[in-house]
Amino acid sequence: MRYQSKVDINDKPYLVRVMVNENVTPAKIVTVYRTSKINRYWKAKT
Repeated sequence: MRYQSKVDINDKPYLVRVMVNENVTPAKIVTVYRTSKINRYWKAKT
């Protein structure tokens, strides 16, 4: 599962994404990353 949020860090907009493995108990964070390329990577929930 992917979680994401737009945040401001030092007055600059970023996209923060967290990849979570929910197939294990408890769920485990696999990857966390930040990018300034919001338009390229932002994915709205479907």
